[in-house]
Amino acid sequence: MHPRACALQAAKKGRRVVGWTTPIDHKDSVQAGPPPTSQRHESAPMVLKVNGQLSIPAVSISARARTILWGVIAVIASVVYLANSLHNGWVPHDTGQLGQTAERILDGEMQHRDFDEPYTGGLGHLHALAFRLTGIRAESLRWTLLVYAGLFVAAIYIMSVRVIAPWAAAMVTLLCASLTMPIYAASMPSWYNLFFTVFGLLCLLQHLDTGKRRWLFWTGCCAGCSLVIKITGLYFVATALLYLAFQKTLNTDNGNRRSGAYTALILTGCGVFALLGIAFTRGSQPLVHFMHFTIPMVTIATCLAWQQWRSGGESLRAQLRSFARNLLPLSAGIAMVVSLLVIPYIVTGSLGDLYRGLFILPAARLQHAALAPPDLKWMCLSLPLTGLLLVGMFRPATLLNKPLMLAASVALCLALFLISGTVSGYFYLFQALRNQIPLLTLVGMGIVVSQVPVQNRSAIFLTVAAAGLGSLVQYPYAYGTYFFYAAPLMVLAVVYIVASQPFAPKPIFATLLVLSVALAVLRIPQPDPRLMNGFYYPDFPTATLNLARCNLEVYQEDAKVYQELVELVQAHSPPGGYIYATPDCPEVYFLSARKNPTRTFYDLFETCKNDRPQMMLDLLSRQSIPVLVINHNPPFSASWAQSDLDLLREQYPFSRVIRGARQPGQAPTDLFTVYWRHGPAHPSGVGAVATRSYR
Repeated sequence: MHPRACALQAAKKGRRVVGWTTPIDHKDSVQAGPPPTSQRHESAPMVLKVNGQLSIPAVSISARARTILWGVIAVIASVVYLANSLHNGWVPHDTGQLGQTAERILDGEMQHRDFDEPYTGGLGHLHALAFRLTGIRAESLRWTLLVYAGLFVAAIYIMSVRVIAPWAAAMVTLLCASLTMPIYAASMPSWYNLFFTVFGLLCLLQHLDTGKRRWLFWTGCCAGCSLVIKITGLYFVATALLYLAFQKTLNTDNGNRRSGAYTALILTGCGVFALLGIAFTRGSQPLVHFMHFTIPMVTIATCLAWQQWRSGGESLRAQLRSFARNLLPLSAGIAMVVSLLVIPYIVTGSLGDLYRGLFILPAARLQHAALAPPDLKWMCLSLPLTGLLLVGMFRPATLLNKPLMLAASVALCLALFLISGTVSGYFYLFQALRNQIPLLTLVGMGIVVSQVPVQNRSAIFLTVAAAGLGSLVQYPYAYGTYFFYAAPLMVLAVVYIVASQPFAPKPIFATLLVLSVALAVLRIPQPDPRLMNGFYYPDFPTATLNLARCNLEVYQEDAKVYQELVELVQAHSPPGGYIYATPDCPEVYFLSARKNPTRTFYDLFETCKNDRPQMMLDLLSRQSIPVLVINHNPPFSASWAQSDLDLLREQYPFSRVIRGARQPGQAPTDLFTVYWRHGPAHPSGVGAVATRSYR
């Protein structure tokens, strides 16, 4: 009889099934039998190996049905919630850059060769496909993101239900979903980095359960997809390599004589990896960067080095051969996906352009688009949760399970929820969350190297390393929104830490989980993603941007300004023709359905900034550009000097200034100036825009 049928038949008769394995820290997690009963964690499900396939819980039919039912409920509820936030908020230049990239690909242009692509390039092709299938609209990109987000929440549930109860895993799933698109629904590459990291983690956990190397191949495919989306996919590649090295230390017989050469090789690699963390200290506040970015890397490297030092081993050749057997499928998966991106550049002789776009131009981003993380004083707000993650390692933590302590925790959570509805309370809560990952990395790796018996030691190392390295996405621009590109990884790491602790006060953590979901759904998301830096503004004025290419719910002043701007540009330029919008306003091209005559989206990537005015005049004369748009508030690049703008008067005798308030309550300022060559200053239908109601 098939093993799965045997399992189900035994479950019907109420018997346990032989062949139980869990991702526990015994010497060979694949061939060894079940660990002693005293070592089994009460929340760790029994798992049946079925010919190397996905391991299934060996439980009763009703329990398995409940697990599936909770999963279906969690995924459906999460997707519905995400879809409801699909049209909320925008960052104008992000929307324009993503849309214009896809549109130029549809026109036959090649990224990096024909125009400066800020990212690796794979996402542009995905967005171009979305435009081809569903039309050239900003919403098309967001629907694409929703598809991957649905797979993401399913993966979160599968990973969570391995170690916690199905109802808790469902709540964790909803929590992680709430920390993604409701925060910022644009189809940004960092979301895809997060999604493919989670997919890859699921594959690595399956490798941990089954030992089948094909899961390493699929891990490599996920890492490759992350890389072709954005170069920061390297952080997950590093996570996978660290996992392989860590697993090798656990599968080594301590009775063997230590291989000095292999140990020296691993220790050297760990030292190099830790030193790479120094590169992240560049910036205006090196100490802050050191704590947020360097400390996690040093902690992970130290944990691996310590584990390797105290483990035994075979000869250097045997160790390298064993490591290579696991490295080969991982590398093959990465190479297969990355080659799909690289081959067109090889065929067209454009590898130099690809290298320039991936490794040269990002240096300009480090200089002009940099923002340090919060001051270290705010990290003190993260200490209570850090301490709570530690107490579960010690027996006195069981005192927290008493009814009185549970009642106190419920009262405290209610108070925190109420306080979070105030401006200051929200700010403190936000800072406590976004400063948690460095401390979490210290706690998690401390548990891994401790001598206390811990379940799922490898899984803890894996999830904590993924969270620590995933948080590097905040470098060099650590605005609050960037924290959420790693926040779900932090949640997964906390889940695995708590589920593995022998004395974890689970009622307390269950209460905190309910509070976290309530905060993530009802408090943390804001009407505009630009508020996601600790600003609480529930009454933020919004309006629908009624344009042919965009119907998003945006800041009310943005709706007024961009509708007026687009109508003015379209009135003075031919459909599908060229205009010139600068600096840092690619949204003007995309929203008005006009073409960009340059190769750049952001002026900070221009190679001849010193001669920019003359270069612009030559371009305008050579291509007879009918409309010029000047952005007076560029997000990254420098604004144009008035003396340079005066040079435009001869070629562009007509102009109009578009004003608006950058934030609610502020006085209107000049946001854009539109210059054009011919036609009346106020064409029919344009002058009336300023009086339109946008409520």
